Amino acid sequence: MIIVKKALITIIITVVIIMLIGYVSINAKFHIVKENVNEHNPEITSVESINSPGQWGEWFLQFTLVVEIDGKRYRIWTNEDGRIQDRIRLDANISN
Repeated sequence: MIIVKKALITIIITVVIIMLIGYVSINAKFHIVKENVNEHNPEITSVESINSPGQWGEWFLQFTLVVEIDGKRYRIWTNEDGRIQDRIRLDANISN
């Protein structure tokens, strides 16, 4: 019984460590992309959020960010180099 408990604890610790490594590496990647976006696009005054639209297990190929440019909010698409590929304005007034 003691061997089973030790094996279970070892498995749990291994899973937690793997999850922690994954979390840290994803956040490090987001930080690098955020820095590259700020470096290549000085008109951006703030980055509100960053995300990768890929599915589980896909490598990071494209990123979406919500940013502020000249007091207006935009969603931008970029790759790791930080150059804007496309953008749409989020707070535009839409009248019917």
